[in-house]
Amino acid sequence: MEGTKDVIIIGGSLSGLMHAIVLKSLGHNVRILERSSPELLRSQAAGLGTGGELQQLIDEYVKPESPYCTTLGAIEWINKDGEIVGQFGPSRPFYLSTWSIVYRLCKSALLQPAPGSSAKPAIYETGQLVKSVHPSGSKINVEYLDTVSQQHHALEADLVIAADGGNSTIRRSLHPEVAPQYSGYVTWRGAVTESEVSEATRKVLHGRTIMTRMEAGYIMSYYVPAENGSLSPGDCQYIWVWYQMLPEGEEFNSNLTDADSRQHTTTIPRGRMREEIWAKMRARGRKHLSSPFVDLLEHTHDPFLSAIRDCKSPKAVFHDGKLLLVGDAFSLFRPHAGAATSQAARQALSLVKVLKGDMSLEAWETEAIDHAQRIHAFTNAMGSYCFTGVVPPILAALLPTANEAMEQTKD
Repeated sequence: MEGTKDVIIIGGSLSGLMHAIVLKSLGHNVRILERSSPELLRSQAAGLGTGGELQQLIDEYVKPESPYCTTLGAIEWINKDGEIVGQFGPSRPFYLSTWSIVYRLCKSALLQPAPGSSAKPAIYETGQLVKSVHPSGSKINVEYLDTVSQQHHALEADLVIAADGGNSTIRRSLHPEVAPQYSGYVTWRGAVTESEVSEATRKVLHGRTIMTRMEAGYIMSYYVPAENGSLSPGDCQYIWVWYQMLPEGEEFNSNLTDADSRQHTTTIPRGRMREEIWAKMRARGRKHLSSPFVDLLEHTHDPFLSAIRDCKSPKAVFHDGKLLLVGDAFSLFRPHAGAATSQAARQALSLVKVLKGDMSLEAWETEAIDHAQRIHAFTNAMGSYCFTGVVPPILAALLPTANEAMEQTKD
């Protein structure tokens, strides 16, 4: 892939931004078309695991000047009385941040002028709904709607990257049979500033990643910087995630109906959950959870709910290499291993090798498919373990050093 290219990236969340950053660094002209408003993107933001690939991309291409993450140490399991019943640690360094912090870092890096570059300034547009993508001679044509002005537009590009998330319309147009499948459980999520909770809760949760099992689910809390990146005591946040087994049916549909009586299929964004639904979950928490987790729930003002789904595409390269699927649009994982953003970072870093002539596009696709298959198996096994305490054989094989410690958390 030689010469300066006009690149359109469909999707302006982290997957799209990471690909845009590396492409801009190589001197290509980049335009991002994001369908959501900035407010809607932020309303679905959560905590974020930043594995090695994402760390590498940020260090090489973003170069932040201030802290943006905390370090994950041991993951501790506690019982309802707050007693530690087991612990295990990651097999390699792993870091914790928030979607909002990393999003701001990446977007700022993308939109900053590149000294000495011949590329045009990067363009990031929201409210742009892509309607179709199809080959047009040696180019690829993208037709889209500006949802604010209701104007239709068309652009031609040398390369299109579909980073439009788990419900990707581009993937659906290419592989309609590949659709996200419901896993049988949902996540309730929230964030609480350290200064809002009691001193007793801070003593238990400060700097730690803690998990508790209960009937039909488990909950975890981890410690991340404040949204402005501050790591000062009192400024940091506790991110919590409550996994709840919930079959599709009346309760599922009710929980995914928002304050305006709109039925959602995947996520109730922040600020849209009905108060009676959240009150019911807080009451359930008071019955089943230890006091630090109850404190977090009681101080959460804007929880959001997501139905967990997964899927994987058999291909990542289309139209003779002019259209690529990346991130969740390519392969949607369950969230237990915090692997989604690392997948996108891995694809972006490998794409640099392709564009420099150090890797073929065929090899890039094979690597992406093989990696997605491994992560699907790993994260599903991790989910099974977290729900039950039983270490599946595949997880024991993948994490042999953690196996004994994980087995100790069953009781």
